[in-house]
Amino acid sequence: MPTVRIGPDYDNLSPYAINDDANPLLIDSPHWAGRVTFRLNYARASTAGARNQLQTAYFAGRKRYFSIQSQGRFKPTNGESADGLWTGDDVLFVAETEGGIHPPPGAWLAVKFARFIDPGFTADGMYLEKRPWAGSWLLCGMNVVNVTKAPEANTMSAKEAGGESKRVDEKMDADEDEQQRVESPEIIPLGAWEHHGSNLLPESSALLFHDSSPPKLTPSQRRKYFHNPSNRRAVQFDPNNVYSFDFFNDFTNLATMKAEMGLHFDIRGVLNRQPLRFVCTSKDRKAVFFVMEIDYADLNG
Repeated sequence: MPTVRIGPDYDNLSPYAINDDANPLLIDSPHWAGRVTFRLNYARASTAGARNQLQTAYFAGRKRYFSIQSQGRFKPTNGESADGLWTGDDVLFVAETEGGIHPPPGAWLAVKFARFIDPGFTADGMYLEKRPWAGSWLLCGMNVVNVTKAPEANTMSAKEAGGESKRVDEKMDADEDEQQRVESPEIIPLGAWEHHGSNLLPESSALLFHDSSPPKLTPSQRRKYFHNPSNRRAVQFDPNNVYSFDFFNDFTNLATMKAEMGLHFDIRGVLNRQPLRFVCTSKDRKAVFFVMEIDYADLNG
């Protein structure tokens, strides 16, 4: 089975238990503080022993192959903006590898397929030798966008945050029979982690807009709306809001590494046997909000 690691940047990734979606990984990066969980639909995998892996009610009755769900707050660290705020035109969500890849013959069909779903999708970075990537604007690429007001408290413990921070050194009591409580770093509060298992994250994008009567957009309408650069630039990621996202699809089987995107191909060959990363990053690639890496070493035999 694949190994998943999540962290605030490329150099600080911690192992994460796939499908343990009630306990997301807590991250406090220079530009973002939040939680991330990764789900994999083993019921749709043909790998030996896959169905014995931990499952989640999230996939019950759904055709989705995987899910990357996040919840967090953007910090005002944008050096290109006078107020430090990030806009919808600043933030990307991309898939990438560390080194060059081997796009399949007819790759343009896969790109066309992806753009049919998300008009903001681009594969212009696919042929780079260093960290080639393909992806979209965060507000276009996400299947679900949910924005809420942040709670008022200034700090919260790791337990209250819904998962233990992997960036905190554990402290043990001298008495070996008593384990001392592990403290969380001080992070901006996020509120409850409510949407896990069968309780799916709902679309709610009204707080992206400053209007007194914001548009009620479906996910498809939102993707098309934010394909317009001026609409993306009009959205600021307010540090006083909590932004939750769910990214999934039913054509990329990340349990078996097979894809059906207008053509059928083995993703392992495309990746050149490298781990696959999903990165929330600034469009100039200088700021990283969070990273999730999937290592398929056990499937690369």
